[in-house]
Formats: sequence, C-alpha cells, structure tokens
Amino acid sequence: MTDTFGKFVRVAFVSAIALVGFLMALVLVVSTAVAVAIFYVIAKLRGKPFLAGTYWNAMSKSGFKGGLNGGFKFRPGRPGQTQPSTPQPAASPAKLRVRRADIIDVEARDVR
Repeated sequence: MTDTFGKFVRVAFVSAIALVGFLMALVLVVSTAVAVAIFYVIAKLRGKPFLAGTYWNAMSKSGFKGGLNGGFKFRPGRPGQTQPSTPQPAASPAKLRVRRADIIDVEARDVR
C-alpha cells in the first residue's frame, strides 16, 4: 500500500511539472502571435507590407540593437519607401577601436 501511494505521488508530481511546462510553452506561443499581430497592424497602418522573414533577417543582422528604425528594410519597389541617395562611407579603423570606458568585463587572476 505504501509503495502504491509513493508511485501515485511521483506520478502526480511529474504530471504537475509537465503541465507547468505545457502552460509556459502555451504562453510563449500566444505572446509571439500577439507580437506578430501588432507588427502586422502597425505595418498596415503605415501602408507598408510586413514580411516576417525580412524583419527577422534585419533584426538578426543588427543584433536587435536597431529595433524597427535601425535596420528594418521592406522589399524594394513598394510605395512609401525611401532609398538612400548615396552610400554611406565605411567606418575608419580609429572609430572601431574600443574605448577603455566601454570595457565592463575584466577577468582578474590571483597569482601566488
């Protein structure tokens, strides 16, 4: 009898963990769908098409730093787009150097 009760408690515990994991996955899917719907509505209000693949490529190239204004590109030839008239020059090596003030992670070793 004790063994049956122990097995029942184990099954209930594992089932509860599985249910919590399922609910977390469901929240993730629903929140992703809401976010995509918001992007779609904003694009429709602006009169531009929303392409999830283009958005994902732009965000992954910019490291999600630019947001919608920093690197999101629509398909060329659509109404309402602006194209840069001249290409921007490449950054000089001096501008690519890291300043000491920007370094926040330093590894220290104890030498004996």
